[in-house]
Amino acid sequence: MITLYAIQHKPTGHFLPASNRKRRGYTNDKPKDPLKVPPRLFRRKGDAKNALRWWLKGITHVSYVGSYDDYNEDWHTKPAPDRKAEEMEVVPMRLTYDD
Repeated sequence: MITLYAIQHKPTGHFLPASNRKRRGYTNDKPKDPLKVPPRLFRRKGDAKNALRWWLKGITHVSYVGSYDDYNEDWHTKPAPDRKAEEMEVVPMRLTYDD
């Protein structure tokens, strides 16, 4: 058995999803039904808490300015006031398998 961690939206029971087809970063995602989209899993609880902290801040974008060899990253986060910490929690998920 392996214990992994996921981020759950308590009111709906939905989870932040594993797949992100848009490739825009996980802060762009919304909780999804785990029967339709698998939840994003973390090996350590602290990693899940860190991801939740970033998600609660809002939608993060990174712009690259400069050349291929010499560039600066411009990080900015658009607040998402509808995201509430009290509605989210990190929950353990137990994965079992046969030897």
